[in-house]
Amino acid sequence: VTPFSLVMTTVEAPIVAFSTGAIIVDCVPVRNPSPLPSASSATSHGTSQPNTLPTSRRVLGGGCLHATVGSVLATIFHRQPRGSIGMASRIGKGLSDDHMSTIQAFGVDMAGVKRLDFIQPETQISFAPDGTASYQFNDLDSFRTNFRTQPEDVPDSYIQGAIHLFAGPERCMSLMTALRHRGHTGLALLEPAPPCCVPEQLEPTLQCAQHVDILTPNLTEAKALLGLAPGKKGVEQLGSVGIEQEIVDVATQLSSLANSTLVVIRCGALGCIAIHTQYGSIRVPAAKAAVVDETGCGNTFCGALMTSLAHQFVHCDREGEQVDAQFRAPNGDKVKSCHVSTSTCSRVSSAQCHSPVSNWLRFDITLKQLELALQVASTAAGHTLQHVGVLPPSALPSAPELQKQVASCIISK
Repeated sequence: VTPFSLVMTTVEAPIVAFSTGAIIVDCVPVRNPSPLPSASSATSHGTSQPNTLPTSRRVLGGGCLHATVGSVLATIFHRQPRGSIGMASRIGKGLSDDHMSTIQAFGVDMAGVKRLDFIQPETQISFAPDGTASYQFNDLDSFRTNFRTQPEDVPDSYIQGAIHLFAGPERCMSLMTALRHRGHTGLALLEPAPPCCVPEQLEPTLQCAQHVDILTPNLTEAKALLGLAPGKKGVEQLGSVGIEQEIVDVATQLSSLANSTLVVIRCGALGCIAIHTQYGSIRVPAAKAAVVDETGCGNTFCGALMTSLAHQFVHCDREGEQVDAQFRAPNGDKVKSCHVSTSTCSRVSSAQCHSPVSNWLRFDITLKQLELALQVASTAAGHTLQHVGVLPPSALPSAPELQKQVASCIISK
């Protein structure tokens, strides 16, 4: 039996969405440290000391935490309480008090976070000349054995929330089977783990996709799953007509195999494409942001996409009462509420979203809702792009700031 203790930080709010996966401390190299004027600098006592610039930083990371930040950003945009976001993850010995305080400062529910009696997972990140990152774990075997989210880590209070899965197909199926057995009916988004994005895992991934609502690899991962040549990687190549056509071709091919599952492919500087075999595709541009570190941007995008959609659904009250779902349009105007009876546990579209397009997901959803969620996700990813490690709680934007940024994302179909 794995020893653990609960991190009892709970917030009194219905859980709308939660993420699974890891919370990791990343040791990130300082790639372009600013040089000091000379090889030595004077101290206040008039003596000198060597110029020893730091070569790395220890920052919070991990798919679960980055996705949770995306969920928080989407929650700020929709003007909902941060306590409606949960985490189902595991942390170990050695996580500093400062790092723990940072996690708690996001204000999310942490009833699903367990502290284990094992060393906290850490990675040493290195970058190839083309910008590709590689990760070296301090103890990979311990991480795989002890720190992957298990079905029993998900509290009963989370069971109706939308779920973000950052996993390979085997773990995804294990989690979803157990959670559906416990009564989970919420939205499910699968962000496939990069090591599992290989041609041999295509069929298991497609089988798993039938049990989730959204499959969202990045472009490189989607091509790897399909067995296509990786091609050039780098922002400078992404503006070509050839790459634009490649994005459409890859998205179309993966969507045709995924059948009724909505496929969203993240394309870095070219934004994203959402595609469904029956209803066509939507393109959303990338947010305009200074690129500091790409690590975690995809996780942030996925968390924000899932949570924005979840906030736009009318959630069922457990006691069977009708509940309101009030939202705001991107300009901040209030939108008329709508009601749903929990006798059927159905989900209906918000009144703000006309021109209904049913069955993009298992739920009733409109094209406008999906467009808005993609815009929110793109904007959220742009915020993570501007920071090394997880976005600090102090850097979270206000709702008006987010709404202005989201409104600047011009979609195309």
